[in-house]
Amino acid sequence: MTRTKRTILLFVLVWLAAMIVLVRLSPWYPSQRDGTIHVTWSDSGNARHASGVVVDSHDNPIAGLPVSVADTSGDHHTTTDAQGRFDVEVGTPELIELQVEDRGTIHWPLAFGLDMTDGIKFKVVVENDN
Repeated sequence: MTRTKRTILLFVLVWLAAMIVLVRLSPWYPSQRDGTIHVTWSDSGNARHASGVVVDSHDNPIAGLPVSVADTSGDHHTTTDAQGRFDVEVGTPELIELQVEDRGTIHWPLAFGLDMTDGIKFKVVVENDN
């Protein structure tokens, strides 16, 4: 194998490794963890809404828990209902943070913000419920 071919092969392998890392960190990989919370998400079909449910590790809903989402226009706050559900309308189509008060925060770097054009539905599992 010539030196040029080896250089090209090495470049391709490094590029593929970088793409795998980016996909793992990007919104296309629907799972993220922050110590005490584990978050999964999918499109909801409800444009520019962040909705979901907060449950404990036994899948029981957690009511009355403050939830906030941040997008590039600011923070939006709500509280989970009796079934642990929440729904927040966001101002811009890129979500950059989800926070469950006193339980954990998931932050997506601005370059990897979640696309809210079709809405996002979350499932937040609080693994260490007090």
